[in-house]
Amino acid sequence: MTSTFVRRSSLAAALLAALAVPLRAQSPDEPRLTLTMDGGWITGGSLWHVPAQPVTAGPDSFDVVGLSRLFRTGFVAGVTASLFHSPHVAYTIAIDFLGISTESRCAGPAQWVAFSDNLNQKACESIQGASLRTSAVALQGGLTWRPIATGRVQPYLQAIGGIAYLAGSFVETSAVVFNASADTSQSGFLTRTFLGDPDHRSLTWIATLSGGFTLETSPGTQLRFAARDVITDVPVATGPANPLALDVRAQTGSRIVHLFSFTVGLDIVLEQSRRPHRY
Repeated sequence: MTSTFVRRSSLAAALLAALAVPLRAQSPDEPRLTLTMDGGWITGGSLWHVPAQPVTAGPDSFDVVGLSRLFRTGFVAGVTASLFHSPHVAYTIAIDFLGISTESRCAGPAQWVAFSDNLNQKACESIQGASLRTSAVALQGGLTWRPIATGRVQPYLQAIGGIAYLAGSFVETSAVVFNASADTSQSGFLTRTFLGDPDHRSLTWIATLSGGFTLETSPGTQLRFAARDVITDVPVATGPANPLALDVRAQTGSRIVHLFSFTVGLDIVLEQSRRPHRY
């Protein structure tokens, strides 16, 4: 009877051990296809500077102003899809709106030429600190790598690149001013253009390097936190315009800029890969 009891006890112990094995051998679900909606802020530094731009002030007379442009803090929003073809590497595509607004600066001369209601001075004062509606819409594709494929917290790195459509001019500098001496049959408002950019470029390349982590909030959703370096090429003013030209066309070129961004997003897990459960 003792040997029978020992055999039954051994069998029961083996059965309990077998039931405990799946707790270690059974792999949790791994997100395979995710759709991310995110938003945050984006900012950059100085963009360009033209220290001496002549502006027509009257017959054979000019005011000389200093003009510059810099990035203001804006916002970014986008949608990203990632398909993991392995536990650690995913193909990624993203569409982002980058509210990279800019701010103009104008420094006037020590003494303005007194002519025509000081329109140049009024325009310069209006240009100083003005926020300009510049932005970009980017379509990018690339890869995402996560060193840890399971767990509530998953760090990741991402590298994507593509093209961007630029809205607004990053060069044109002008202001609407009131001319009190204008003909009474007209409104009295006119545009003073210090730097013109009639054929501004609207397409450019863009690349984004990101690092961050995801935090599982439920079996089907995750929060995503990311820091990004957005690298792109934008038009800039490289020299003064001819103040006597009809379109006051600026000398232009391009510059590669780095824009820092921080975003928070929501991941929706559309598909999960499951490893076979072993018992």
